[in-house]
Amino acid sequence: GIAEWLRGHLFTGFPWNGPSQIWADTPPIMQLARLFGAYGLSFLTIAVAGCFALLADRSRSAYFSLASAALLVGAALTDGAIRLSSVSTTNGPLLRVHLVQADIRQQIKHDPAVQSAMLERYEQMTTMAIKSRGPALVVWPETAISYDVAGSPDLRSRLGRLVAPGGNLVLGAVRPMVADGVVVAAHNSLLVLDDAGTITSTYDKTHLVPFGEYLPFKSFLQTLGLERLVPGSAVFLGGKGVATLRAPGLPSFSPLICYEAIFSGNVTDQRDRPAWILNISNDAWFGVSNGPSQHLAQAQLRAVEEGLSVARVTPTGITAIIDPYGRVSSRLELGEQAVLTGEIAPALEPTFFAKFGDWPFAVMNAGAFLLGFAWRRARAQHRLIMPQHD
Repeated sequence: GIAEWLRGHLFTGFPWNGPSQIWADTPPIMQLARLFGAYGLSFLTIAVAGCFALLADRSRSAYFSLASAALLVGAALTDGAIRLSSVSTTNGPLLRVHLVQADIRQQIKHDPAVQSAMLERYEQMTTMAIKSRGPALVVWPETAISYDVAGSPDLRSRLGRLVAPGGNLVLGAVRPMVADGVVVAAHNSLLVLDDAGTITSTYDKTHLVPFGEYLPFKSFLQTLGLERLVPGSAVFLGGKGVATLRAPGLPSFSPLICYEAIFSGNVTDQRDRPAWILNISNDAWFGVSNGPSQHLAQAQLRAVEEGLSVARVTPTGITAIIDPYGRVSSRLELGEQAVLTGEIAPALEPTFFAKFGDWPFAVMNAGAFLLGFAWRRARAQHRLIMPQHD
């Protein structure tokens, strides 16, 4: 359990595919994340699985441990089932959204020859969705188009005209920083545009991907011929940290770009709780693999931990809307070119984990150490007082 926590924090952390993710398709047990978070749920998962190894001892204590594990799983299932059965449906939706999945593959994403066609595809899909399904918040994925949106007033006006009067478009875009006509650095950003094309809110990605958006130990690794994976020579800069964005006509939300959604306990501003979470990502990097499903499972755990709905949109899938209980209410599959229209459920009251973070997990580890120490000491004393036989 401690090793999983360290994996999620050391060297900026990479808590991918933790043991807790196996419960993404078991909503009742996944509800434990509201109490103990992903690391606490991983701890309990490892503990239960470890009880089977004790059967090799064929001792009374081994069978007692296995019975305790079964009791724990049964209690978790019962707790989760009760919680899910008491879900209230009296409150109306918080927000209606159009999530645009244009199915643009990574191989062509940065090809200058197709940039215009890619933009037109997003525009056409957005226009058709609003025309056939009505106005809603429009969301495009991370770095949806390769144009400098922030620095192009004409393009922003063109994009603003796509949404209904009073509406908003949220999209991911690279925000370059130019000095003497040369791009010297850039931010991976989320922009909120109103119907006039005015940028009303901005978020810069904070948790950059090692070897993707920046090269750690750059001076040393470059001598070995290594470079980062994102095309271009501009240096990507990190933002100021998690934030709660506000824009006219929108409930407050926590913006997460790409794998920022995998960091348990670091997806919302605890001092300014948002009403929902928006995760824009470019899962096209994964191609046809298990990666998008694993990323979705992480987002489901964040929803349970925080008691907030999560909307996530990617260019190739899996685009999805997740309720505050971690259940996927609607989704678009890998390789599907479509617009997912759905409703964001209202926030729940702050969960135990949202209030106390990883402190319960720390207590669980301390308790495990004390129990283990006491058990070993008791067994050692038992051997000392037992009569010895030749």
